Amino acid sequence: MRVSARTTKDWTRAHKAKSVENRNRIRVRERSRMRIKRKKLTQQQRQESLEQDRERKRRKRSLSRKRSHQSDGERSSSQTTDSSDVLLDDESIRKASNDALEQLHKTIMYGGTGQHLANVCVICDCFIIGTEVVKSITDYQLQQHKERFSVRKYKEYHHMSPDVEGELDPYYSLWKYYEVPQHEGMLLSPRAKKMGPNTWSCCQGCLSSIKPSKIGSKPPRMAIANGFAIGEINIEGIDIHEDVNDVTRAILSPVRSHGYIMAFSGGAHKSIQGHYQFFELDQQRVHGAMHHLRSIQHCQHIYVMFAGRMTPSQRQRVRRECTVNTEIYNKLAVWFTTKSCHPGFDGVNVPEECPQPIIIESTDTDNNNDNSADASVENIFTGGSYFFSTGQDPEPQSSIYGTNKEFTLAMLKDEKPTLLVYGGNYKKCTELLVEDLLPFAFPYGKGGPKQDRPTNVSIESCIQRYARLANKEFLRGDTILVLHHIFGRQLSFKSGVITCRSNVGGTSMGERFANLTERELRTALQNDASQQNEDSQQLIRGISTSCRALGHTPEAAQHARRNGFAYQDFFGLNSVFVTISPCDECSFRVRLFVNPGVAVSFP
Repeated sequence: MRVSARTTKDWTRAHKAKSVENRNRIRVRERSRMRIKRKKLTQQQRQESLEQDRERKRRKRSLSRKRSHQSDGERSSSQTTDSSDVLLDDESIRKASNDALEQLHKTIMYGGTGQHLANVCVICDCFIIGTEVVKSITDYQLQQHKERFSVRKYKEYHHMSPDVEGELDPYYSLWKYYEVPQHEGMLLSPRAKKMGPNTWSCCQGCLSSIKPSKIGSKPPRMAIANGFAIGEINIEGIDIHEDVNDVTRAILSPVRSHGYIMAFSGGAHKSIQGHYQFFELDQQRVHGAMHHLRSIQHCQHIYVMFAGRMTPSQRQRVRRECTVNTEIYNKLAVWFTTKSCHPGFDGVNVPEECPQPIIIESTDTDNNNDNSADASVENIFTGGSYFFSTGQDPEPQSSIYGTNKEFTLAMLKDEKPTLLVYGGNYKKCTELLVEDLLPFAFPYGKGGPKQDRPTNVSIESCIQRYARLANKEFLRGDTILVLHHIFGRQLSFKSGVITCRSNVGGTSMGERFANLTERELRTALQNDASQQNEDSQQLIRGISTSCRALGHTPEAAQHARRNGFAYQDFFGLNSVFVTISPCDECSFRVRLFVNPGVAVSFP
């Protein structure tokens, strides 16, 4: 006899309800029995019985937690094994080793060569890092969604000429950069890894948007085709990552929001180290770098400083690192102004003479000279560290703005900052483009955080994507510093809160200003004190603002120390403190990430 699905579900539901009812009845009967038993006991016996019940319940909860973290096959043996013994037994160590080897071999290349390649998504060109699942996508699936990732669709949305093709297209080199075999005319990652003869590596987020129901729809949020076609500089005879020094990069920026101080230090038995400091600059003196390149030879806001003791060979090496190569500079300037179509270089002419930075060094004395002891170590340039001056960090009371009044007005207008510029009015914070600040990271002036996109992406999400982009320019310290600075200001602004005192002068603020509109409040904040009435002045005096401090600021460190002391007071002092510091310079994993798209052999 066939039983309908509905009848089966009803029977199952009734059986479960009956089971729950029986369990509740047994529980109530047990409680009644224990209550009667306790009445016959003395006070001491009753207390001992309660302690035994609590201990039995505690053991039961501990056992249930232990079972929840173990597989079914280990439950029988775990009941009599201490948790520390479980972590150190052979089976647990073997399982942990297998998991680690499985994660390590996620990057192995297809074909049995034994080499490794960083996992990069073919759709968004981002690293697949950590314990994220590496998915695969076939050529057939990509061709099904060809229209979503096509160059033609990208050009149509951004009002570019879709009919102009080949070398007549000014962005022809950009489209060729994102072309992979068997998928001509599509914007895909050239650094994606082959997972099989017809499959590519893909992240979970992009793969979830590759469904038959989404064919012909907008591209995924983080896809290259969603306004993230950035590209790289490709000039014959120039390795953009090795031949171009930091001074040349700073000079060629069409907009410089900050000045630069590049300090170098060395000495006997020491390699050369750089310390690059960005400091606030009066924008009334310099509102565009190329304006100065036409008028002067030296860049009066780029300084190179020799700091401390150095050997003669190290001084010569630093001078070479800071000198702008005329040939390289001219090729880059011509490429930016004539071939890249970068909006920041519109109307800019290549200067007749190559500009040079201002080098600050003292005369050679015994106090600043060292005798060479190990030339193989002393002549190595280990790169530099990049810093913003601490005076530009957001304040907990006024964020990136000078006063509570300005912060309140910005929150009411919802004017989110990008990169705040101190001094002058030539460049407002809402007008400054990251593409102009970092022309080597955005060589075509495309793919910035404020670019219009078919699928909307917030500025914070854009910067998070840049941090995972498999592009060498986005792994540099100066690029990361600027993007992190912008990201921190965005988070500081989003966490802003406007508070108001409950009363001022014994008068309730809520009753007095309940009918005050937002427009009237903006007017009161914008006007001077002489143009405000008494009610507006009392309201402004009663308003205060606050925001969250960034992680590297002293305010955040003070908050973390307070939490640390509170945890120690509650839990007690720790008996063991362990730190792990991996070697970043020669790590196999780091070598994979610094060379995306390049095969690396396991040592």
